[in-house]
Formats: sequence, structure tokens, C-alpha cells
Amino acid sequence: MSRNPLLESHELPPFADIRADHVVPAVETLLDESREAIDRLAQQAAATSPTWDNFAAPLEAVNDRLSQAWSPVSHLNGTMNTPELRDAYQPAWKNSLHLAPGSVSTKGCSKAGRR
Repeated sequence: MSRNPLLESHELPPFADIRADHVVPAVETLLDESREAIDRLAQQAAATSPTWDNFAAPLEAVNDRLSQAWSPVSHLNGTMNTPELRDAYQPAWKNSLHLAPGSVSTKGCSKAGRR
């Protein structure tokens, strides 16, 4: 697959360009990037005092990037549901739960944010 609109930045979601076969690769890529960023933020927060600029803002940017991809997928699943989209949506949704607050992936950040 050459172009994945879910991995690109857009002002408005390109609904007409999003296909079911974009979902899993995009979510896996973004989850990997998110985990790496969260690990870096947790390590940094353990070494320095977390602030909005060095902890909360970068964490929000990580969440926003994932949300920018996931929101259109969720919308399409709710409005233009197809068997192919359901087959892509379900495993991607389950994988995304690993970044939910309190999950193993975010525990370091949760502790750092409570300092």
C-alpha cells in the first residue's frame, strides 16, 4: 500500500479516500509511535519535574495524532459500516485499548503526572 490517508495530516478527514485496508496498518503504526513517545515522556518525567510544556503538551500531541486517525474510522464504522470495515475496525479498536488510561503502556506517565 502506497498512501494511507489515516497517517497524513488533514484539516478535515478525507472520508472518500479512507479504505478498510488502511485501518489496521495506520492504527498499528500510530500505536507503536505512541508507545515510544509515552515511554520517552515517562523516562523524562522520572528524571525531571514534569511541566505542561515538557510533559502534558507532548502527551496531548500523541493523543491527538492517534485521535486524528481513529475518529474518522470510528465515524465511518458508525455511518457507512461494511463487512470489510468491521473486520478492520474490531482488531484495531481492541489494540487501541492498550493505550487507555491506566493500561500498562501509560502507567509510567500516570505516575509522572501525579508528581
